[in-house]
Amino acid sequence: MDIDKKVQKNPAGPALVIGIIAMFDAFIGGLLFGIIGAFVAVVLGIFAIIRGMQALKATEGMQGKGGIMAGAAAIVVAVFMTGFCLIMSASIKDLAVKNDSPVLEKYADSARYGFMGLSMRAKNDGISLEEIQAEIDRINAGTAAPAPADSGAESSN
Repeated sequence: MDIDKKVQKNPAGPALVIGIIAMFDAFIGGLLFGIIGAFVAVVLGIFAIIRGMQALKATEGMQGKGGIMAGAAAIVVAVFMTGFCLIMSASIKDLAVKNDSPVLEKYADSARYGFMGLSMRAKNDGISLEEIQAEIDRINAGTAAPAPADSGAESSN
């Protein structure tokens, strides 16, 4: 039995598989890669809906509903994850501005690209995630920001 005959037997199969992959990507990709992962999930979700509608037509309404529902659910989750990443980024930026934290302010925009985007930018700058967490803990504890390192030049009076 060749592939074309299998697809003709179950035209809804690819739609459902693509929809499930889109849902997985919407959640995991949204957390790890932020708006980029969510965008991929939306594209896959739309593709799953299209394939599901094609299966509905091919089977006279008997198959294809699962792919349509999975694709639609993936789009909803992807939109939610995009909102989550944008809100997280704005919250970090607000926290940084209110508490005069240049460390957090520098990485607030990277948060919209998910946890991987944030950690990759910090790694490129030579800052560990523990240092960022220590800054958040300092702010939560309400202690003052550490003084900047002295450059060795003394001011004369």
